Amino acid sequence: MTRDETNIDEILNKKKVLTDKALAELIGISPVSVSQRLNGSITMNTIELIAKTLSVSVEDLIVKKSYFKKYKDNE
Repeated sequence: MTRDETNIDEILNKKKVLTDKALAELIGISPVSVSQRLNGSITMNTIELIAKTLSVSVEDLIVKKSYFKKYKDNE
């Protein structure tokens, strides 16, 4: 899964976590590690860690609302 396929940036903006560095500080890993994880292939471990830290569900992070709109438009 890639960053573009998730709602991570939308959730981070809503939570006022505006940089990868700020996210790194929250989840306790280096900014370089956050950048590598989010800009490469994101693992479920990373998704779960971010979800827990931001008090959101895994589904909130990975299910794009645009997918549902696209699906509904095709019905």
